Amino acid sequence: MKFHVRSTLLTCLLLGSGLTACGVPETGLPPPDDALYFPAGLAAHPDGRYLYVANTGFDRRYNAGTITVFDTFTRRLLPAATVRTALFAGEIVVARFGVPDLVLDSVPLVDSNGVSLELRNAGGISAENVVVTVRVSGPVGDVFGYSGDFEVVAVEGPKLTFRSASFASSRRGTLGLFWSCIGSEAECRSASDGGQVSVTTEVSIAGSTARALRIADSDVQQTARVQALFTTREDSALTVMAIDATKGDERAHLDCGQGDGLFCTNMIDRYQGITSTPAVGNDPYGLALDATGVYVSHTGRGEVSRWQMVGDDPGAPDQVTPRGICRMSLAAGASSIARHPTLGFAYVTDRRGQVVSVVETLDPLDRGALGKITQEKCRLEEKSPLVVSRDPTLGRTRGLAFSADGTLLYVASASDGALHVYDTSVGARGRPQNRRIATIPLGRGPNVVRVAGLRPGERRAPGGPDLGAAGRVIDEKGGGLIFISVFDDDRVIVVDPRLLAVVAQIEVGDGPHEIVFMPNADDALQAYVSNFRAHTLTMIDIEPRSPRRFESIADLP
Repeated sequence: MKFHVRSTLLTCLLLGSGLTACGVPETGLPPPDDALYFPAGLAAHPDGRYLYVANTGFDRRYNAGTITVFDTFTRRLLPAATVRTALFAGEIVVARFGVPDLVLDSVPLVDSNGVSLELRNAGGISAENVVVTVRVSGPVGDVFGYSGDFEVVAVEGPKLTFRSASFASSRRGTLGLFWSCIGSEAECRSASDGGQVSVTTEVSIAGSTARALRIADSDVQQTARVQALFTTREDSALTVMAIDATKGDERAHLDCGQGDGLFCTNMIDRYQGITSTPAVGNDPYGLALDATGVYVSHTGRGEVSRWQMVGDDPGAPDQVTPRGICRMSLAAGASSIARHPTLGFAYVTDRRGQVVSVVETLDPLDRGALGKITQEKCRLEEKSPLVVSRDPTLGRTRGLAFSADGTLLYVASASDGALHVYDTSVGARGRPQNRRIATIPLGRGPNVVRVAGLRPGERRAPGGPDLGAAGRVIDEKGGGLIFISVFDDDRVIVVDPRLLAVVAQIEVGDGPHEIVFMPNADDALQAYVSNFRAHTLTMIDIEPRSPRRFESIADLP
């Protein structure tokens, strides 16, 4: 990983909120550890209690930004845990990351020439694009039959390849194989049943550098670890940070490779595995997680990139690192980004226009030619965009978010001050409908869009990030309500997804930006808003049965 020396030249950067910061030369003054300063990114710990705030240092008064920890139980900042970053932070996301723990067991089929395989995911996160390779050798003819929970990809004599698009945590899948006999029936049985037939199996995750797990590796245990990813635009970097919430107000709470100067060094400033050119994707801003990786939007060149979370350090199997595997430029530019929960497509708002780009990540298994596995780790392909408005004076898009099941997309438009709602359910041909069904007036400068949990009767699509115990409380109580920060009106607006109407308008601090949800110590649900211009957080009561629901409780700290 490479560290770029920060420039002392005058800079003028544009945040996703639409504000422009024309800085002054750096003074060398270090940022405060016990205060918020132009907070933008905000993320919640999956077990609750702690918030992680990305302070941008927007006016260059200080020579660095910070990641600050806020304790929601005691309502105070934890200055000893603060780390320093480059200026102009974008989004921050926190989840449990790790390589899925896939274990494959083999059981002989008694009184039959065959074997039954069972794959189980003993880890805490889903595995995407699982490939099972089986080779049968010995006194056998053709492998003439197979059955079970996997899609057959290729049959090449005694070698068979199977695939599962998604393999969720705790899932078990079976696969049965049968072969014809050459020689005696006794010889034709599998070795585990006293015969001479050898069945060699291997499991891998397509597009990942995670090592393959075989039957003999049933003792492999890889524990998912809470980590953060955040973007910084000054040095065009993506930074990975380990989190140990048991440390509270101690320096070890956050680990981003900081030394005595507290400056994060675990920065990735190039697409590793794609190119050796530094800072190819300048101005990284938005992040969209799934179980195995992250999409990043790059505002400077209007790009989107895909990163795989891989655990390739044998000495630290519980840690993962983002590795760039593909990227592309978008005709309409880039601002915020969201992932379609069921299709995995990336939806990217246009920084200055009225278009939402739709990008498909193509499967590394080439479905068009059965049995052909490409060498590409991933390939991005732009689809037909969503046009918010054909009037060039309207529709500049900002934040966006999906419902948990992927059937609805909510897009904030800054120019016409509205929330545009789209039907993104999957049609008969396996493509999203992308049909606008409602436009809801909001106010001046709608900015970030976030969805709280599940609508009544809704189920969360598999393949998302592991959001832990806090995520389960949010799913239970959030109601799928849509929260939008309205930057120029200093308020948060709440929209009911069933009524497609505004149900609350909440006064917050000056310049509201990011919104996250978190249960308190009593599991009552609350929302937190980063107030960019006020240098504060606002806490909002959103507990369904509370008499103060949709009221601002406090400005913090």
